[in-house]
Amino acid sequence: MYKFFKINFQGNILMPLLLLSFGVAQAQVPSEPTNIVARGINTGGMIQFTAPANDGGSDITNYEYSTDNGTTWITPSPAITSSPLIISSGLTNCTSYQVKIRAVNANGRGTTSSAVTLLPSTSSDFGINWTARTSAADSNWTSVTYGNGLFVAVASTGTGNLLMTSTDGINWTTQESAADNEWQTVTYGNGLFVAVASSGTGNRVMTSPDGIDWTAQESAADNFWTSVTYGYGLFVAVGGAGTGNRVMTSVDGITWTSRTS
Repeated sequence: MYKFFKINFQGNILMPLLLLSFGVAQAQVPSEPTNIVARGINTGGMIQFTAPANDGGSDITNYEYSTDNGTTWITPSPAITSSPLIISSGLTNCTSYQVKIRAVNANGRGTTSSAVTLLPSTSSDFGINWTARTSAADSNWTSVTYGNGLFVAVASTGTGNLLMTSTDGINWTTQESAADNEWQTVTYGNGLFVAVASSGTGNRVMTSPDGIDWTAQESAADNFWTSVTYGYGLFVAVGGAGTGNRVMTSVDGITWTSRTS
């Protein structure tokens, strides 16, 4: 048996047909917050951000945050609905945290932001207010690095005291360099301190596993080496003199190879 229906455009049967034809708007969650900036405060932090470009068609009701790179999440109460997000307590000063945030609306939790590093501290003026400290010697200090719990600085002038070290950056002790060269820069990588110099004969590199006892190493060339760094399993130094060989590299800081700049 067949039944026929007369459809009135103003009746109730037309609406489901139209919905089937054109689809139903899907509930959406917010996109990710962007431009994340984290600043440490005492046992907490302040997270500034730009709201998601798309709120999912529903008002944002809260911003959740994670301090362990997204493994666990915290829902602020009372809710935070705009920048900045304040973590008032619960973190450990001088401990690095990987912070992510995400917006929440009536449809659910949104896309997670990229991670930023947060370092809680009693100080709120990182890199802004500086305090003068007494150096271990009045040498021409040219570079400083940090590694293995130690600050190490090198100098381009002095006799036997072209190095100084500190465990806290405040109190410094002179150390004997491997040679009285004009040491321009120092870096730390792969468990080794490496310094390069702009003077010397065949010994314009020196290395140390602890920053205190140093050994002269043969540079790839007697160039005016001005900077050294470590990354991707390689030490790389650059110089301000030389012909086509103003770069040298080393996997261990000891044996160096000239490269074409």
